[in-house]
Amino acid sequence: MENADLFPLAFKSPRQRQEFYSPKLDARLFWIIGLIALWVSRKHGLAPELTDVYRTGEEQRRIYPNEPTRRSVHQFWRGCDIVARGLNAAAHAEIRDFVNRLFHYGKPGHETCIYHDVGKGWHLHVQVK
Repeated sequence: MENADLFPLAFKSPRQRQEFYSPKLDARLFWIIGLIALWVSRKHGLAPELTDVYRTGEEQRRIYPNEPTRRSVHQFWRGCDIVARGLNAAAHAEIRDFVNRLFHYGKPGHETCIYHDVGKGWHLHVQVK
């Protein structure tokens, strides 16, 4: 199912669009990202940008070169990165808190939505267990 109009969502590149609509992507993640897109569109009049969906092991090692065995939910189609360019940190934190109130990750010490920067800019990392 690919319908660019399903959510008000921009994509970093055609790759992210293809991965977002892939049947490999965890369906829970698809709907959480959609909810974020609707929230940002309704509240702020913006279409957030999906910047990362699936990640290969090599891509993971480039992001975390000092942790070569570190695994990511992106490698298992259970993580996405999204940013609403033009919104400040407080607005992103509000989105994060909203998502975490609705969706529990299910593992102590972990959250469904994190606002962080791992060296490529501040963004929301959304994950499901």
